[in-house]
Amino acid sequence: MSYPAFILPEGVGVDTGGTITVKPRVRRAGLGEGYVQRAGDGLNAMPRNVEVSFSLLVPEEAQTIEAFFTERKGYLPFTWTLPHETAPRQWIAPEWRKITTAPHVLTVSVKLEENFDP
Repeated sequence: MSYPAFILPEGVGVDTGGTITVKPRVRRAGLGEGYVQRAGDGLNAMPRNVEVSFSLLVPEEAQTIEAFFTERKGYLPFTWTLPHETAPRQWIAPEWRKITTAPHVLTVSVKLEENFDP
């Protein structure tokens, strides 16, 4: 299935200082006497969680970004290529916020979770 791509308005970039967190999903089985067997939990056991911000936005740019996330409703997947990567990944955006940093200047911050739905 093809999902829509998240495309930033022209001239908008990702702020430096974004966070990429990788928390591998690992299954553990205690074997007694302190021995533990570990294995990755499935084919996609290393999902990424990303926190990024887009700042110095005029209201129209912020509205465009926020409208995309609103359309995806916090659970519908989309694709986006992280800065410094060449291939898009599939994401959901369960949380975002819009901040007024100055009159008519906004910042949109979003938390993304890597998604592996087909």
